Amino acid sequence: MNRFALAFAVAFSLSIFSFTTEAQESLRAQEVWFGHYTSGELKSIDDPNSPTGKHHFSSNTRGPAQNLDRIAIKPDGLTSFGFGYQLTGVPKGTRVRTIHIIRFPGKGVPGRDGRLQETSTLPGEDVVGDEAHIGWRMNGKEPKEYEGVWTFQVWSEQRLLLERRFTVYR
Repeated sequence: MNRFALAFAVAFSLSIFSFTTEAQESLRAQEVWFGHYTSGELKSIDDPNSPTGKHHFSSNTRGPAQNLDRIAIKPDGLTSFGFGYQLTGVPKGTRVRTIHIIRFPGKGVPGRDGRLQETSTLPGEDVVGDEAHIGWRMNGKEPKEYEGVWTFQVWSEQRLLLERRFTVYR
């Protein structure tokens, strides 16, 4: 590995904030919006742990004009819902490891193998001061197990930062 690559790797690894107990306790998440959202470009990655087999990442996400926690599944099109948030409490620009957890209604939703799955978990990284979001996208053909109360959570270092429940119905 050349010196430049080594220096870059060290700088990048140091840019992810390693929390002290005091810094972790001061980290907060502020909800910016919740409900239906629209987004620009969508990128997908294979994820065998997701009920759909994929995780989607969207750019240019725009929250709703009016916050809603009751979500109607559109029978003939896409339904995207979730919430936008912003991390605060530690220096702006700090990279923070986060985990997004979505808890599905009832006993779970059918996975690609047909078994019910209770949660979907996605580790990631957010930048303090930037808006981030957690969401789910449906195509209108979901089975009845998708109806009910969904719980979206943002965690960092085994600490719940933000939680929002949505009631999904047809």
